[in-house]
This record gives sequence, C-alpha cells and structure tokens, in this order.
Amino acid sequence: MKKLLSIIMSTSIIICSLFCFNSTALAGGWVNSAQEVEFDTVYTDSCDFSDTYDKYYEKYYDSYKLNVPINGEITIRRESLNKSYFVDGYVYSYWIRIFSQNDLLTPIYDNGRENDFNYKYDSAMGCYYENKSLNLKKGTYYFVIYYEFPTEYEGDYEISFSYKPTFPNTSIKKLAPKKKSFKINFKKCSNVSGYQVKYSTKKNMSSSKAAKASSSSSSKTVKSLKSKKKYYVKVRTYKTVKINGKNKTYYGKWSKIKTVKTK
Repeated sequence: MKKLLSIIMSTSIIICSLFCFNSTALAGGWVNSAQEVEFDTVYTDSCDFSDTYDKYYEKYYDSYKLNVPINGEITIRRESLNKSYFVDGYVYSYWIRIFSQNDLLTPIYDNGRENDFNYKYDSAMGCYYENKSLNLKKGTYYFVIYYEFPTEYEGDYEISFSYKPTFPNTSIKKLAPKKKSFKINFKKCSNVSGYQVKYSTKKNMSSSKAAKASSSSSSKTVKSLKSKKKYYVKVRTYKTVKINGKNKTYYGKWSKIKTVKTK
C-alpha cells in the first residue's frame, strides 16, 4: 500500500513538473518573440509556421506586447481579406489569450478555445473583421493568438490595437451672468488633465469658441463677450496621456447644454 501511494505521489509530482515546465517554456516562447506594438497602428502578420507551439498537433502562435500607460479600454481589431481566416476547417484562431506581465501563466482573458467567432464583413474595405474590447489596468500585457491548421493553409491578416484612457465626465452645476461675461461652475473630477468649456450664441453650437480650465478648478469665468446676449454653454473633461512617445489628448463626453444671458 505504501509502495502504491509512493508511486502515485511520484507520478503526480512528475506530471505537475512537466505542466509547469511546458507552461513556462510556452510563456518564454511567446514573450521573447512578442512584437511591441504602438497604438492605432496597423500591423500585417501571417498565419504561418514560424512560431511553433506544438508541432505534433500543428499549433502555432503570434504574440504582441502592449504597454498600457494608465487604466483604459483596449480595442483589438483583426481583419483579413480571406474569410477562411475566421472559419473552422481552414486556419482559425484556436485560442486567444491576454496575459499580464505580472502573471505570464494565468490569462486575464481567455476566449475558451471557441471556434465560433463574431466576425463581420466590411463592405467598404472588402474584408472580414472581428473587434474585441477590454478594460485593462496600467501595466504591460501580452496578446497571444494560437492557431491550428487542419489543412495546409497560410494567409495574411492585419491587426491593430486602439486605446482610450478611462476618466470621468463632468456636468454644469451653475451658470452665473456677469457684465460681458459669465461664470460656469462644473462638477470637479479626479484623474483628469483639465476641462474644456465651449460656448456659442447659436443653439446648434455653430461658430462656437472654447476655453480651458485646469484640473484643480471647479469653475471658469469666460470674458470679452457681448453684453445682454444669450449664450449656449457645455463642458467636458480631457486627459493627456503619453502614447507612442508623444502626448495625446483624449476628451470625455459633453455635458448637457445650458444657457446664460450676460449683463
């Protein structure tokens, strides 16, 4: 009995060791070969035999490295001129996973090795595509696509990663008329770079002008206006983030329009 238990325990240890070794080796493979991407840039890649995951079962992978500067939404778009890229029986995305650099063995997203993809046809571009959006925290991530080739097929596809930081929207709390000016009080928000106030004498906001307020502000006085004139006003937050080595400004949603008449 003791001998049997010893054999079972030894076998379990060997299986666990092999699993950990294979997982680590797999992670090391796609981490080392991962292409570091810039957001809003289209990359062309191929479903080919250059990166092997499992030769016996003809499984392969492509991997990409993403650096998320602050918490935000990542949208991944994959497209191909060939419908076979998304259809079972030719070449298909066998397994899609996203890993955090902090944990390369446990995916934070796993499509469950499904073969039923929500691809669509873009008639304007003449291609088939699929989008996937995820909210990710600040950090480094790896996006990995595993492929299986039921038949000998190779083909190109395009992939891109877009990003938008997560930050709150604001609203107008009060509009106070002043002599040839007005003061706007708005809801103060955290995690923003500032506020943009837009105003116009026309209801459709045509010929509008804009003024900015700092992130520490909760009000803004807009001056040099016409006296006794009705103005339409709205406000929104904005966030400036360094993307691809350059500062890029993202804007929140506009508040509801309110009116004020100057003195």
